[in-house]
Amino acid sequence: MKINFAANSGIPASENIIVAHPDFRMFVLANRPGFPFLGNDFFGAMGDLFSCHAVDNPDTESELSMLRQYGPDVPDHVLRKLVAAFGELRDMADQGLINYPYSTREVVNMVKHLQVCSLPILRSEFEPMWD
Repeated sequence: MKINFAANSGIPASENIIVAHPDFRMFVLANRPGFPFLGNDFFGAMGDLFSCHAVDNPDTESELSMLRQYGPDVPDHVLRKLVAAFGELRDMADQGLINYPYSTREVVNMVKHLQVCSLPILRSEFEPMWD
């Protein structure tokens, strides 16, 4: 059995001990605990071992900028409406009005779909939704 120790622990490496490099960093992504992900409380389980940072959803302009990369042919007014709608959904989840905390991942998938399925006939059918 090998055991890991931090470089500043003062314990020398040996056949059974692996000493971590002093510049070792680890980035761990975790969903929120509880429904709908049923994930573990990462901070509760690991907060004393790691420096934990919560990352919020991007602000409106940052999200728009990112979505433009995924859907360069999707009209800007459609992207703005999607960002606004997902912002409302996130607020509703934070208030406990809906259960699912929509993330940027879902809106990215919608934009990718709109980019691929941007046939003129589809645009004319769905255009009233965006007005």
